[in-house]
Amino acid sequence: MGIVDENTYTFNLSSVSGEKVNTELSVMVQSDSQTTVDLAYDTEYVDTDLKTAGYEKVVNTGKVGIGVANYENVYIDGELVQSNYISTDIITEPVDEVIERGVLTKDKSVDTIGILEYPYTGRISSYYGWRDLGYHYGLDLVAFSGGCYGDDVHAAGDGVVCFAGTKVGFGTVIYIDHGSGLITVYGHLSAMGVKVGDIVKTSDVIGQIGATGRVTGPHLHFEVQKDGKRVDPLLYLKRK
Repeated sequence: MGIVDENTYTFNLSSVSGEKVNTELSVMVQSDSQTTVDLAYDTEYVDTDLKTAGYEKVVNTGKVGIGVANYENVYIDGELVQSNYISTDIITEPVDEVIERGVLTKDKSVDTIGILEYPYTGRISSYYGWRDLGYHYGLDLVAFSGGCYGDDVHAAGDGVVCFAGTKVGFGTVIYIDHGSGLITVYGHLSAMGVKVGDIVKTSDVIGQIGATGRVTGPHLHFEVQKDGKRVDPLLYLKRK
């Protein structure tokens, strides 16, 4: 058994098979950081048959939002070697840009589109287009006088019920497919008289006016969709 003195200890640390051993230790530090980032807004196009193709108008200016991005960082000996994105906290939401776009063509004039009947005999309380709270994609119909809650809602044309249920914002709502890419929507109903797959004829009673969904009072929200895009219902409704 030998004696391990200071010289022997130092020799054993500094020599292994003739190679020098690095005895320096690295220091790893983890820390969090944050940085302010811009949140891009989306651009939404709203088609209108009241303007010819090629027409565009910004009806709501987009605004960039503000967020704070959170990162987890790894440093070794004071040098950043890894940065992992964790999440983004939203400070202010971006505001989408809305552009009105004309789609009227020579083979499709306003005078020839009116093929649907009004789903309710009353007055229009809110038209299709830009409003203070955002873009309104349909017509709101109410009684000429007095209340309209429980009044009958009629199919605007022949078709097949393709949805009957509830949707966020619309409340109780019915969709009717009229073929050729044309669909009508009847929202905020208090009751439904049809189900998916039912065949309906023009003026058939399909439900009753209500105040379901996001509303300020009883009314019928009526939309027209053409080839998947919401368009001004007045272009498809017969003139009164």
